Amino acid sequence: RLDMIEIDRSQPFCQADLIEQPLMKRAALGVPAASSADSGSLAGSVGFGSCQRVRLAIETDEELLGIFGGDRQATVGYIATLLAASSYVYARDLNTALVVSYLRLWETLDPWTQTGTGDQLYEYQAYWEANHEDISRDLGHFLSGRGLGGGVAWLGVMCDETYNYGLSANLNGSFPYPLENNSGQNWDPMVVMHELGHNFGAPHTHDLSPAPDNCAGGDCSIGAFGTIMSYCHLCPGGLANVRMEFTPQNITNINAHIAQSGCDFRVSDVTMCLADDVLTGMNAPVYVDVLQNDIGADCSYADIRYFDALGSEGGQIELIEGFGPDGRSVLRYTPLDEFVGTDFFEYTSVIDGVEDTCMVAVNVEEAEPPDPLRAADDPVGTTPGVQVGYYELGALSELPDFSTLESFSSEVVDNIDYPSTNGAFMGSGLSDNVGARFVGWVEIPFPGQWRFSTESDDGSALYIGDQRVVDNDGLHGMQTRLGTIGLEAGVHAITVEFFERGGGAGLIVNYAAPGAGFEIIPASAWSHGGSVQSSPDLNGDGVVGGEDLSIVLSQWGGDGTADFDDDGVVGGADLAYLLSNWGEL
Repeated sequence: RLDMIEIDRSQPFCQADLIEQPLMKRAALGVPAASSADSGSLAGSVGFGSCQRVRLAIETDEELLGIFGGDRQATVGYIATLLAASSYVYARDLNTALVVSYLRLWETLDPWTQTGTGDQLYEYQAYWEANHEDISRDLGHFLSGRGLGGGVAWLGVMCDETYNYGLSANLNGSFPYPLENNSGQNWDPMVVMHELGHNFGAPHTHDLSPAPDNCAGGDCSIGAFGTIMSYCHLCPGGLANVRMEFTPQNITNINAHIAQSGCDFRVSDVTMCLADDVLTGMNAPVYVDVLQNDIGADCSYADIRYFDALGSEGGQIELIEGFGPDGRSVLRYTPLDEFVGTDFFEYTSVIDGVEDTCMVAVNVEEAEPPDPLRAADDPVGTTPGVQVGYYELGALSELPDFSTLESFSSEVVDNIDYPSTNGAFMGSGLSDNVGARFVGWVEIPFPGQWRFSTESDDGSALYIGDQRVVDNDGLHGMQTRLGTIGLEAGVHAITVEFFERGGGAGLIVNYAAPGAGFEIIPASAWSHGGSVQSSPDLNGDGVVGGEDLSIVLSQWGGDGTADFDDDGVVGGADLAYLLSNWGEL
């Protein structure tokens, strides 16, 4: 769950008019424009003789993954559905199928630092131009879960290898599907199709001549017949004024731009299927949606006719029917045990009786050895719940050093599940300029790599012991940040820090067991107070035995290293603790 910052719907959401467009740069350099689409002219159509296929390289940020609680499969499924919905409209109106040639999800810290759409587009472009020229694509598109203010894209950049980028932000992670016209929940497909429309050569409808609407100027007489490139979401009713279609003038402009771009995107009988290149880890199966980029001459999708049962390096391939978006079948690849390298297999797709065969390359990477698991603290004498102290703060922009502050009140709560509110935060009595520090223990039922997340408005951080696992600091609306740490089974020290400057305030803490999805850490896992018993291996030889017993007896009745329960006296409870751990640790 991630409650995104609400963008100001009273303001234009697209910043394409505010960034320097390639056409402007070309004009300044005396270079002829590649298309007249920006002028609103009605150039000739390329016609509809064959389907066109445009390959999208999809970039994302941590926040998009955070919308789905860090669940990679759910995030990939959402992106596939979003692009399938967009491709449906582009195929219907423009005879063009949109396919994904590359997709990246950030499970670690992403490189994105900008807070507005225009600046983020420039940073995204610079990063990809410097690092990813080798990734084959026709367009690059950034899907962001952050509240950047809407979307932005360069206009008329098909076959332009420098400015072929766009960005869609404020994504909610859901929308009606199959698509519905005039739905107030259509933000995600609307912004993506709108910004891609700019790349394809479509200006805003109020910039066309003659203009089919002037919603941007406050004339809302068109009612519920706004189109994808319009600003009719500014009128009363919002996105319910917008149909999921392009105006005929922009269809003509897009066709003209593609025809003049110098690239041939048409599909033929011998180019129906495209090769696939996927990545997985050692011993990790991967689902390959081979059909998502296989398109027929009429923009229809293919079926799988044949496939190799074994890869060139022995990996196993299986057909999983109906597992992909829109019920498409996918192939599941399972590498041989301990195999590292590239395995290849072929499959044949069929569309309207026409077959085409393509290759799939599966790159199997050696898994990095995990960090050692953190030993459990396993305190004694704890009580349920987590202790929270409240702090009165100034107008901060980041977390304070709580060790230098004194709380004005405290309480014990069952767990940390507090959605954003404009009222007082929890039991602090304060709604603004408030801090909270939660200190306690979290029970981990079995060992492995555990993921933690904080969803907060404003900043937060989560520590296991002294290690900062989640960094969600700064001023922002409810957003999620993730972190991973290897933990032994048992009870571990946990600290969560939080601050709120103004507006809404909320904090939710989740965890995910190895291989499982995120859930709010339940009350049953929280405790506080008590103390941690020191190791019974008093001589440090890795074995609890006779020498350790001798140390206990030598300190009997007094204080010392054998006072495991920290009650000030070495006695029967300490002896029982040592005997219960007798043997090799």
